[in-house]
Amino acid sequence: MSGVSGHTISTRRVYIAKLARTLAYSFMALLLPLYLSSKGLTPLEIGVVLACVGVGNLLMLTLAPTLVNTLGLRRTMILLPLTLVLGSLLLLYGKGLAAYIVGGLLGSLSVTQTESGVLLVIDQTLLAEVEENKRTSTFSYYNLVGYVGSALGGLTLSIVSKTLPISLGDTLLLAGYAAVGALVSLLYATLKTPRLSAPNRQMNVHEVARSSPTLLGLAALFSVDAFAGGFVVQSWLSYWFHYQLGVGRTPLGVLFFLANTVSALSLIIAPKLAARIGLVRVMAYTHLPSNILLATIPLAPTPIIASALLLLRQSLSQMDVPTRQALVVAISPSQSRVGAISLTTLTRSVAQILGTPITGVILQLGPAYLPFFAAGSIKSAYDVAVYWLMRKNLEIGKNKS
Repeated sequence: MSGVSGHTISTRRVYIAKLARTLAYSFMALLLPLYLSSKGLTPLEIGVVLACVGVGNLLMLTLAPTLVNTLGLRRTMILLPLTLVLGSLLLLYGKGLAAYIVGGLLGSLSVTQTESGVLLVIDQTLLAEVEENKRTSTFSYYNLVGYVGSALGGLTLSIVSKTLPISLGDTLLLAGYAAVGALVSLLYATLKTPRLSAPNRQMNVHEVARSSPTLLGLAALFSVDAFAGGFVVQSWLSYWFHYQLGVGRTPLGVLFFLANTVSALSLIIAPKLAARIGLVRVMAYTHLPSNILLATIPLAPTPIIASALLLLRQSLSQMDVPTRQALVVAISPSQSRVGAISLTTLTRSVAQILGTPITGVILQLGPAYLPFFAAGSIKSAYDVAVYWLMRKNLEIGKNKS
């Protein structure tokens, strides 16, 4: 592998770790707002806690290159999953809003059924070392594994809610979240990863931002997309379907199991499309119609139709994820990849932090359909802007044969 010496990365173990984490993130994203509501928090207070989850992830993303340079890749990967244990303990034994805020900041919790934390950066840095012609498919299968985990997480919530009393079920799920953190840490302890050598010191986020105007522009646009996505993170979708449409916990878990299954299947198609038309075109051509579908969900007259629209949206909305990741890696030299992935993930996290609590205010004071309309409109504008920014690079990722 370029830029590293020593052992070959085991993509299989990276995939297994991804599966375990996303399973836990998935049921936590659906459970968290319902759990906080059961503890007496208002929608506005829940929004504050969800925003703190984003702030905590933001801090870790900012520190990622420094952690890798200081501790090494392997030690960083072993230590960071243990924050899931901390988050679970704070939710289980903490009392009141202040304790939940601390849990959100320090506990590697999740507001989306997919992953946006610092371990995502580490994994992508490892997977970027594969051959260029296999990169999009590698990222697609990596995300496919993640969506399988997300689907299983939704199913887990459904089964637990169906078979156990709410209080006992919540306790079991939070304990399971901690167990996953410990398991992933142990898994990474068995993974022999390359140690970055001194000449290949990773550039930090600020250095990457200064050195690449195109990457900085992409990061800015990604933040616009994430800001709008913050209005409809799956924690809020879970809350909206439950309290606006009366969907119970068990069917809610099934719905998001199906949503993530559909998303996972779409990722099989993404690399094939990219090979034919290029990464940027896949991003724009699939994401734009999905955002139109998103805006129509609150117009549905019944929970069944709303669920069908959500599933249609999920069949398109995630094909831009592996293509976006592959695009960032493709335009980043090896010595800047940790910083580049951190920068683009960081800007998304910052923007999502801003969008998430706004939904809490709207749901408490304003019309429940507004977050969907705003998200669909802003995200559609993002699609057009990305296509325009990368209009001279539309062939990246396209099969040259």
